[in-house]
Amino acid sequence: MKKMLSMLAVALTVFAVACNDDDDAKQIDRLDPAVVEKIEALYPASRVVDVDYYQNYTEVDIMDGTTPREVYFDPQGAWIRTETDVRVADLPSAVTNAIAGSEYASLRLDDADFVNTPEGDYYLVELDSNPDVYLSITADGVIL
Repeated sequence: MKKMLSMLAVALTVFAVACNDDDDAKQIDRLDPAVVEKIEALYPASRVVDVDYYQNYTEVDIMDGTTPREVYFDPQGAWIRTETDVRVADLPSAVTNAIAGSEYASLRLDDADFVNTPEGDYYLVELDSNPDVYLSITADGVIL
């Protein structure tokens, strides 16, 4: 009986994964050609791994070589921004110094992303608080 239950669990897992892969492929196939073109221009070595459609934007998860990125587009297919996870330990000293010299110096730095936009690039940092505090800081330490 245990063996049969184990085999059933494995079969259900394989089925769920296979169905999920098909759903992901369908989502990727629905991508606007302008979005695909922009991704290829920005990140030529990348591949799309997931797509999520929302009312006001589309989020495209890509692997750019070995770097995962989230690329956002508006409903017309225009690029909004790209977010890339950054280890807190890898933040530029200008960014951490800006936090240390701010009113938020006592808060713990919890998470960070590097954000590319058509208007410019910055680090988006999350500081633990209630509620959490989010700061946008340029690479040279200017808090936006």
